[in-house]
Amino acid sequence: MTTTWSSAIRDLPPSRQCRDPKDPNGSPNRSPCLLIGQLAVDHRQVGRGVGTALAKYVFRRCVAGADLVGGRAIVVRAVDEEAERFWQSWGFIPSLDNQSLLLRPMTDIRAWMVSYSTDRASV
Repeated sequence: MTTTWSSAIRDLPPSRQCRDPKDPNGSPNRSPCLLIGQLAVDHRQVGRGVGTALAKYVFRRCVAGADLVGGRAIVVRAVDEEAERFWQSWGFIPSLDNQSLLLRPMTDIRAWMVSYSTDRASV
């Protein structure tokens, strides 16, 4: 698993694009993102929760990194349709031009982490 800083994407659905508040009808801004790369599970381990555990771990790391570099979203590049479905199950949305490039705003990830830790605390 690797994470790195990346530049944001302009080909998102309009509801997810970042725009300059002074010019809301202008072109979308580029925003700093964190790119997750090389996250994979051996095919013999599929269905055993390894991918879920890795995703949760990397989300925590990305939130910590975003606080340092000002990251606004997490970006992933899915290697195949199965990977696209995996990331979409976590709420990632595909870009308009490339279905294998998906992202999710950091605010969504943070909100999920808060609800996840609240759910676990009540068990």
